Formats: sequence, structure tokens, C-alpha cells
Amino acid sequence: MNKAFIVLCTLIVTLLGCSRNRPLHNLNDVVIGYNSTIAVDASDDDWNAIGCSYWFLMDKYGETDDQDFCARVKLSWNEKGLFMIADVTDNTLIDKTDKKQDDRIEIFLSPELGTSRIIQYIISNLNNSDSAKLKVDRYDFSTNEPTQNSNELVTAFKKKDRGYILELMIPADKANLKLADSSSLFMNIVFKDADSNIKSYPLFINDNTYNCLFHLQQSKLMKRSENSQIAVSPRIWMKNSDSVFIKLLSNDCINDSVRIIGNGNEIAYSLTEADGYTTISFSRAMVDGSPIFELKTGYSIPRLYCFRDIPVMPVKRISATNFEDDIELFEEYDHMSFPPAGCVVFTGSSSIRLWRDVQKDFPDVICVNRGFGGSTTSDVVYYFSRIVKPYKPSKIVLFTGSNDLNRKMKPEEVVQEYKKFLDSVKIQLPQAEVLVLSVKISVTTKKLQH
Repeated sequence: MNKAFIVLCTLIVTLLGCSRNRPLHNLNDVVIGYNSTIAVDASDDDWNAIGCSYWFLMDKYGETDDQDFCARVKLSWNEKGLFMIADVTDNTLIDKTDKKQDDRIEIFLSPELGTSRIIQYIISNLNNSDSAKLKVDRYDFSTNEPTQNSNELVTAFKKKDRGYILELMIPADKANLKLADSSSLFMNIVFKDADSNIKSYPLFINDNTYNCLFHLQQSKLMKRSENSQIAVSPRIWMKNSDSVFIKLLSNDCINDSVRIIGNGNEIAYSLTEADGYTTISFSRAMVDGSPIFELKTGYSIPRLYCFRDIPVMPVKRISATNFEDDIELFEEYDHMSFPPAGCVVFTGSSSIRLWRDVQKDFPDVICVNRGFGGSTTSDVVYYFSRIVKPYKPSKIVLFTGSNDLNRKMKPEEVVQEYKKFLDSVKIQLPQAEVLVLSVKISVTTKKLQH
């Protein structure tokens, strides 16, 4: 019988004996208003000022002209589905035959956070003047099944001078959503501009939904919502590790105040009109070292931002490994909801990272996934104090080794790295049990099989 199969069976039986607790949750809701009168016709005349509205630009750092790429996005819902209209101004619309260089919009939707129940829609051919050539592809994260030329969406497209208007409706049943008053969904919207050297720009700052199932914005559906949405949507960037710049892209909140809140500290600014744009700045030290801060304008619902998600203009920090961004992302999760002591930590390389439904596979325990793709055993040892030790786990599930061998390490050398990991557990977490998954042969490492 296969040894890996025996190890996995032992793992399942062992984990089912642990205690259950609360899963992670998101802290920052967006409220989407209700509208029963919307017709999908590439016009917002029937939106009646209903639905949350966002402005954002493709440029991350405020260095280019504001009209290089600017989109005004509205979201709304009714019993039929989720509605979006995007009024895009682009100084250059490139009609490319290469589809990889085409303008496109990607929409991620899920009924819950942190699982693979995500549906992604990719709307492309936006550079063409013929609305009939609009292309919609669909990808189901849970089954890894792509559907090209999907006809699920109701769309209307209109070209305008230096830009376009796209309106669409996503039927709730097609996207596995249940839309009702006070219910929630999780989403992200990513715009890609063919003439920009920036790969993509997301509506909710994070553009890593492809790799991280927590990079979705919690959105609450409301039939009635007072002060339902921030009227401004900012660009945020950092010029160094301390100085934060925020550019507000609307006139709607002129005469209101802007407040930055972090670790109980509050910084207030007055908005001044300057061609509809106001830039403010503050020092990260002013929020007393908090990894997150809230942005609040007027009486609107505050938005929560994590410093690690904000693009930094200078060269990237120097790190001993290539995984600092992944580790900081884990620390961001911990700030949102720290796992309870006695949880089960899964760590290792891509086979752990891509185990997206591990919590569903072991529903009676709290599973903490701390896998980071491409890592070796020595990388896990290096980050042990940040991705294993803080949680005081009762059990640790480790899968590494295939990347070690793929990098020409000898089996004896890999064993020594395993011993270092086990020594760390013995010294720092003596009560924890370690379960090691056997090294498997994958497509990329099949050449190593003897």
C-alpha cells in the first residue's frame, strides 16, 4: 500500500480528535444598495443614484495624468442578480490582436471567505468598437473548470470618446450566490489596461485573489442603507516604509473631514477642492505601529486598509528569502483574527498552500494554513518563529521536500533540514505533535523519480 496514503489516513483520523473553534472573518464591509428598476443598457439613467460608487485610477503612485485610466464603477443588486456599470476613460485604447494585451475586467465572487467557492468572470475584447465581440469567460475555483465564451452574463457595451461604458448583470444562481436583504457576499474587481505597464489594478487594493482566497472584499446587501457608502475612493501609496499618501478622487465630500484611525489614534484632515482631487499624507508612526488603519470621510462607512497591501514606490525591501510578502500576509490574517491555541497548523510548500478546503476537510478542528508556494524545508525552518510558534498548535502538519530535491539537494541534506524543524518544535513547542506528509512525485518533479 502507498505510504503517502497511509500517512494521509492517519492524519485524517488524528485531526478529527481536536477541538473546534471560530473560523477567520473579514473586518471591513462594503454596503451595496438595492435597485429594482435597472435595465442593462450601458446607461446609468435608471440607477437613480442607488448603488455604491467608486472612482479609481490605474496608476498606483499618482505620477501620471489622471485621465490615463480612470473608471467610475457602480454596484447594485436586486432579486435577479448583481449589477455593475463601469464608465471607463482611457487616453489610449489599443486594438490588439494579442488577447493577452487586451483591456479586460475580472470579477471574483464567492458566498463565503477563504474557500475555493469562487467564480471568476473575465470580460475582454473591450478595445473593440463592436459590442457583439465582447467576450466573457468563466472559471470555477472549486472545480478548476474554465468555460470559454460563457453566456451567463447579461451585458451591454458602448464605446465613447477615449473610453467605454460596460453594464452587466450576473445572475445569482449562476454565480452560486443567494441575494437577500442583509446577506453578504465576497468579491473583488480587477481592471487591466493594455497600454499601461501596470499588470492590474483592483477595486479593493488587493490584486492577489488568484493566490489568496482571503483577498476578497466582504460586501453586505441592503434594501435600505443610510450613509451607505464612501463617496470617495482613494489611491493609496507609500514613498518609503513610513510615509503614506492618499489621493481622494471625488468632489462629493468637500467640506467634510477625513479621519485616519489606527490603534486608537485619530488624525483629522480637511478636504479642499483642487480639480476634484485632494492629496493628504501621514506618517505610519502616527498610528503607533498598527499594521492596519481605517479611512473615514464624513458620515460614511469607514474603509479598512492594511499597510502591507499598499504599493511602495522605492525598491523592494531586502529580505533573506523571497517569501517576505507571503509571511506578512499571514501576519495580516492574524491581526484580523488570531487563531486559538491548540489549533492545527498546516505548513510547507504549494501542496499545502493550494489545499484551499482544508478547513472543510477537517471541520471539527481549527485549521491554520501557512503554506507558501515554492518553499523548501529550510524556508519553513527560517520562518518557524512567525508561521508556527505564535499559534501554540496542538499538531503541526508538514509537507516539504519536493522543492528541495528539485534544487539538486541530496536526500541526506533534506533529512538534516527536517531534523532542524523537529528540533525547533521539540525546544519551542514541546507539547505539539508533528505529522509529516510523504514527499510525492508531481508533474514538475517526476524527473527526480528513480
